[in-house]
Amino acid sequence: MKLLTLELENWSLHEHLRISLANGLQIEGRNGTGKSSILEAIRFIFAKDSRRYKRRIRHGTRGSTVRLWFIKDNNEYMVEKRIFLNRKSTARILMNSKLIADGPSSVYNYLRGILPEDIIDRLVYVPQGELVEFIDELALKGGRQKLDSLLGLDKFENVDKGIKEEISELKGKLEILEKEIMKYPGDAEEKFREMIREMEVEIGKMKSEMARRKQKVKRLEVRRDDLLKKMNEFEKLEKLMNELNNKLNSINL
Repeated sequence: MKLLTLELENWSLHEHLRISLANGLQIEGRNGTGKSSILEAIRFIFAKDSRRYKRRIRHGTRGSTVRLWFIKDNNEYMVEKRIFLNRKSTARILMNSKLIADGPSSVYNYLRGILPEDIIDRLVYVPQGELVEFIDELALKGGRQKLDSLLGLDKFENVDKGIKEEISELKGKLEILEKEIMKYPGDAEEKFREMIREMEVEIGKMKSEMARRKQKVKRLEVRRDDLLKKMNEFEKLEKLMNELNNKLNSINL
């Protein structure tokens, strides 16, 4: 991520200010000239709650606008946030000139995925009067941990630890597999292939036998149907014979 430009309208002492950040940011001047307000404008872009920044609205105006341009993954973003004295704040994000987030919550959640508010807070801004104290703390025992926390590196340490554990687990599984392979002789692969070929031949024989039996079943089904047909005809003939016998008996009487 690389910051490009910061633009302020009616923010603190600035009626309109546009600053290039592409080559870094160096702010000089005596206290009370609005130096800290520039850094706070960057914090405001990434902040969840805009209400506490209403004090930065320029005296005599009803609202302030802050715009920040930056590049990430070869895409150019423009974030615009507006705060007002008597109505709700607004926010939007454009990526390559196309709207991708609209509204304070949507913008905050999107920016949170790029750079969390607490990290930008640590990277961008150390309040006036606290810089010497901060440097002294880094010089003390445990300063490395504080610096890691400042840069957000402590979060990556946990990820790195998890990856190392996964690699160690995979190495253990690989060693087990290697030991299992060592149990078999050098020609084990060829033997396994031969066993597979024999099984495939056996499967082929079983399929042929199954096909042969299916044909036999079909022939038996045809024969069964033929027998059922003949039985039906026999029953009809038997019934007819009984009727004829009954008629003959009645004539003889």
